[in-house]
Amino acid sequence: MRSARISLALALGATIAAGPARAADPKFGEPPPPYGLDWQVLKYDADQFTIRVPSEWLEIPGFNMARFVDGAATHGFLTDQTYSQNYKHGFQEGPVKEWFTPPYCLIDVHARGRISRKQLVDVPTIDRVLPGGGPFREDGSRGVFSLTTAGTFAYEPDANIVWLNLTRPAKSGEPMRTVAALILTQQGGIQLNFYCREADARRYLDLFERIARSVEIHEYLCYRKPLLEAWPFFDSMDWSNPTMRYIEIAVGVAFVFGLVALCWFLMKRSEADEANPLNPLEDE
Repeated sequence: MRSARISLALALGATIAAGPARAADPKFGEPPPPYGLDWQVLKYDADQFTIRVPSEWLEIPGFNMARFVDGAATHGFLTDQTYSQNYKHGFQEGPVKEWFTPPYCLIDVHARGRISRKQLVDVPTIDRVLPGGGPFREDGSRGVFSLTTAGTFAYEPDANIVWLNLTRPAKSGEPMRTVAALILTQQGGIQLNFYCREADARRYLDLFERIARSVEIHEYLCYRKPLLEAWPFFDSMDWSNPTMRYIEIAVGVAFVFGLVALCWFLMKRSEADEANPLNPLEDE
């Protein structure tokens, strides 16, 4: 009985220390690459990410970007702060007669603070929003834009992406479709805003999703989900701070020492019980 008690304590400690294991999804399996073999690979080391876009898409010159977004402001859908968008990169399908003619993409690289688990609690997960849970297709998309209605936003935990499906009128009054992918990072996020005419939405929405899924965040900036962040008290800490890693290590070491002390105590108690002449188990 006592040895079973010690084994149970060890097993429990090993489970907690390891944390939740991330198993492959038996329903959908590993998703195929979302990009084509002929897509361009563009690396932005200063912003710590890489993106792939179709070969016919052209990068919007920095001068045009600066003129277009100067003074632009928007309202964050996961925060209560109004901020100026930091559009640093953009792409548009060629051939180009005039820049910022749909379809095009603007990339907002912001470091306004890491989005916490608390802020994501009330955001519905993509598995609940998509029909049948949204299995991956052969092209690497799940239909996060094409299979959802305007006004839908959802969180995909495995990819650390918040998807947003919108519509907005253009200056000419023509219906436009605006969709966005906010890729979470340790400093905030890299948000890709895509624009196309509503009449062309069916043609481009899955392509927009594939471009967003092609983004690779450099390891230092990758969004981390520490196990401690899910615990009371620890959930209010700033987990964007690299020094928080030492807090994780300290708590882990304290837990291991506590577990060893518990096992030592149980073993000593077991030895004392066995040495006790009044131990009723001795007669069995």
